[in-house]
Amino acid sequence: MFPLRHISNKKRRDVLERIFFHDILNTTGSLKGFLELMQDASPEEVQEYSRFSLEVVETLIEELKAQRALRLQKIQRFGSGAD
Repeated sequence: MFPLRHISNKKRRDVLERIFFHDILNTTGSLKGFLELMQDASPEEVQEYSRFSLEVVETLIEELKAQRALRLQKIQRFGSGAD
């Protein structure tokens, strides 16, 4: 039974990792979009896009912290080489 459970856990981690990278790419894409918009924006728009950009960066930081916490839990539970 352990091998099936191990496979199931690995598949679950693989799916979560794919979701994580998908989310990171989407978030960085929106940040890139705001930065591109700022190039031709009025001073008021630059302020607004800057505010949005800071929110996006905060989201990225939280996503990365969460992923790091999951990784540390995995290391503590299974060891550094566990998959």
